[in-house]
Parts: sequence; C-alpha cells; structure tokens
Amino acid sequence: MNNDETDQKKPAENQDNAKPVNDATAAPEQPPAVESVAASAPAIEPAAQAVPEPEPQPEPQPTPEPVPEPPPAPKPEPLPDPSPEPTPEPGPVPMPEPEPAPEPIRTPNHEPDPQPEPGAEPGPEKAVNSDEEPEAGPTPEPEPKPLRVYEYRYVRARQNTWDQVEQAILRQGAEAVTKAGGQLYGVWAGQIGLSANQGVVVTVWSDLETAKREGGSAIAKIDGISASETLYMEPTARPLDPAAPEGPGMFAHRIFEVRRDDADRFVALSDEAWPQFEQVFGARVFALWREVGHDRAMDRLILLTRYPDYTAWENSRFWRPDPNPNASDALQRFRERRQITVDTVVYTTRLATAAAG
Repeated sequence: MNNDETDQKKPAENQDNAKPVNDATAAPEQPPAVESVAASAPAIEPAAQAVPEPEPQPEPQPTPEPVPEPPPAPKPEPLPDPSPEPTPEPGPVPMPEPEPAPEPIRTPNHEPDPQPEPGAEPGPEKAVNSDEEPEAGPTPEPEPKPLRVYEYRYVRARQNTWDQVEQAILRQGAEAVTKAGGQLYGVWAGQIGLSANQGVVVTVWSDLETAKREGGSAIAKIDGISASETLYMEPTARPLDPAAPEGPGMFAHRIFEVRRDDADRFVALSDEAWPQFEQVFGARVFALWREVGHDRAMDRLILLTRYPDYTAWENSRFWRPDPNPNASDALQRFRERRQITVDTVVYTTRLATAAAG
C-alpha cells in the first residue's frame, strides 16, 4: 500500500511535473516576449550603431572644407608678392648702383658690369661725365655777349696828322678794341661842319660799364691825338645789328635835341619815313642812336645817313620849294618830326678805310 501510494504519488508528482512543464511552456511564452525584446534589442543596437554613424556625419563638416577654400586667400598672397618684389628689387638695385658707379668711372674697362645697364646706371654715369666735361671746358665763357652800347667819340688830332691817326685807329685801335671784347664800328674824317683835324670814332660794347671802361682802347697809345670827347648811345629802330657801314658816299651825322616825352614819337616817325626816303633818294640810314647814361630833360639822338653825293642830300630836303612828289609821305613825316625837335645840327664826313698794304 505504501508502495502503491508511493507509486500513485509518483505519477502524481510526474503529473505535477508535467504541469509545471506546461507552466513552463506558458512561462517561456513570457521570456519569448523578453526574447522579442531581446530580438528587438539587437534591432535597437543597429539603431544605436546608426546613432554613432551620424557622428561621422559631422565629418562632412571637414568636407565643407570650403573654409580652407581660402585657397582664394593664396590668390591675394600673389598680389602682395608682386608689390614687394618690385620694391625690394629697386631697393637693392640702387643701393649697389651708386657703389659700382664710381668703379666704372675709375676703371671704365669694367665692361662686365651689365647690372648698371639694366639699372639705367650707365645713363647717369654718362651724364656725370658729360657734366664734368662742360664744367672743365670754359667754352661757354668765350661766347660773346650781344653788343648793344655804342661809344660815339669825337677825336681831335694834332695839326695835319689826321690821315696817320685814322690809319692807326683802323689797325692797332681796332685790334685793341677786339681784345677788350668790343668792335670797331667805323671811323669818319670831318668834311663840312667839323675841323680838318677832327673826326669821329664809333665802337660797340656789351654794356655801358664796359663801354666806359674799354672805349678808350680805340685811341690808346696812338701818336697825334690831342683830345677826345665821348657820348654813349643805344640803338633805336636802327641799327638792328652792329654790322659796320660801308661806302662809298657822303655820310651825314645829324644831332637832334628832343624832349624826353617826345623821343618815342620822334623815332616812330623816322622809322615810318625811311623806306620811301631811301628808295627815292638812294640814301641809306644806318643808325638812329639815343644817348644813355644822363639825367637831362632833353634826349640827344644822332642820325647816321649815307647819301650818294651832296646833290642827293640837297634834293632830299623837305623844306625845298619843290619837294619830290614821289617822297611826299616820307617828307610829311619829316615835317611832323621837325615840329617836336627842339634843336638840330648836321655835319658831313668821309668814311675812313684802311690803306692798301
């Protein structure tokens, strides 16, 4: 009985054990749910893996390395590069340039100095040489100054010595004037209105001071001269240059006294009349000088005119009863000029020429 009971109890236990198996089967239903959770967990795990994957997504931020795209920044870099390049280049170039500059001057054989050539150094070096040459060369000094001031000198010779005096003036006097920087303009011997022992010597100088200082060289150391008197004149409408007058003919020297306020009008009337006057009467007006270096109220003017002869001179007078109608305009101007002339005097002369031999 006991065995049966134990036997009965055993199956019963087995039944109980079976039931828990069923229960276990039911229970495992829950763990499968857990398993499903676990199964879903691995699904979550890939999701979690996807989460770290977006972490490399910020790695595309390095892809927007367009920020390093400031390779455009290197573009501005070449811009400063050219600017500093020229600046340092000229900087060092001129610095060595002055140093080689003296070297080629001392040793011009150093042709292998091509660097100064691109640096344009040879140009200034040559300029330096050219500058030194004119400095050393006194060539500009001998350039003559324009001759503008005329010394008009009355000369008196001792008795019967004028012919010898004029020849000495034309030779040694002219040479002395040239050495002093002037020019002998002409020598005239008196005929009518001057003494037989008297004449006129005219020289030309660059300025009044030189004329006063050197004018006497025309008659210095010439025997036979007893006295002289000078006037200093400047050209008006004529002469335009100091070319010496030429003959043959009779030369009239006329001195005018004119009020200073009328002097310009006097010169203008003369200049307007000369062309017709010269054409009709065969005359030649060489000069109308005006005195300088004085403080008088009157201006003194000297007119130098060459006539073919005395007849031509007489026919050219405006005061003649029958003046030449072909010179009416010129003579009318001479009449107007006479109205503003305070005083006048004329003397005639012969132009002296150097004797042959």
